[in-house]
Amino acid sequence: MAYSKKRILLLDEVRGFAVFCMIIYHALFLSYQLLDTGWAYEAFKFFEPIQPLFASIFIFISGICSRLSQKNTARGIKLLILALSLTFISVVLLPSFGFENTQIYFGILHLLACSILLFSLFRKGFDKIPAILGATLCILIAFITRDISYGRIGLWDDLILRVPYKWYAIEWLFPIGIFPHGFFSADYFPLLPWSFVFFFGTFVGISIKNGRVPSFAYKSHFKFCEKLGQNALLIYIIHIPVIYILLFAIQWISTQV
Repeated sequence: MAYSKKRILLLDEVRGFAVFCMIIYHALFLSYQLLDTGWAYEAFKFFEPIQPLFASIFIFISGICSRLSQKNTARGIKLLILALSLTFISVVLLPSFGFENTQIYFGILHLLACSILLFSLFRKGFDKIPAILGATLCILIAFITRDISYGRIGLWDDLILRVPYKWYAIEWLFPIGIFPHGFFSADYFPLLPWSFVFFFGTFVGISIKNGRVPSFAYKSHFKFCEKLGQNALLIYIIHIPVIYILLFAIQWISTQV
């Protein structure tokens, strides 16, 4: 197929499904945190192991879309400003109103903003790497660095390097997954390994940009997921406050009955 500038709705739908999973995941977490509901805790623990999967899908598709965009620098800067604003709100404002454990120092918005800017800055270098080689290297690096926050990098137990312990006393390394004892971020997606999930998407996006997309990918299949995917950023920003308001309303109503 010749490359088309028509919107690839399948990307919206898959991203929307990932957003929906994120909303359910956070709703379950906040339900057992605020309302102390046993069923929510059990459901949260059930979904916890697959949380990295739908986060990976979301980040991967963001990488694909960056390959299709010609305005990545502007997008990255706007997203970074938004991410830093979220940090200010969660670290400074919310605790002053009595909310605890809300601070977000390097969440998924920070990750996406930095990844987009890095891709924009080094795009010419990325373009010189064959797509298959680049995609393979990204998967390999993401897998090797998956446990860097636990002090180790490597493929498996017999082939692991220990990250120098003294590095974890350096407070400003948390964006790459190295943080001191006591560090906490309610939403945490460091550059290692997650940026390479994003970069993997940029290499897969080469085929999509070249038009190697089946015709059904341009058609709408699940309107609900499609709309969620097309408004993913807005939904990410508002879904936590909305969940908080609903849970506090439920809590208040339960005390009145």
